[in-house]
Amino acid sequence: MFAFVPSQSEHAREAMRRAGLRGQRPESIVLIEAGQAFTHSAALQRIARRLRWPWQAGAWLLAMVPRPWADAAYGALARNRYRWCGGGGCDRLTPGA
Repeated sequence: MFAFVPSQSEHAREAMRRAGLRGQRPESIVLIEAGQAFTHSAALQRIARRLRWPWQAGAWLLAMVPRPWADAAYGALARNRYRWCGGGGCDRLTPGA
């Protein structure tokens, strides 16, 4: 259904270049679908539409929110996700530790 790759990888850089995100480092999730790039709330909505209930319902509700508002909410969630939801990523592995 989806292929996830780190945005820093060569594969991702090439896919983003082909989709028109040349030289940009995205500050959000990026979905490339049929050669077109979607970011922020647009990517989230398109992904949710392809998942099962209740995510599909969330995509439908998100479609009713004006894009600037949805992108602002996406940005607030992205900036505060670790504070609100916990987690901080994984620690780097130290050789020999």
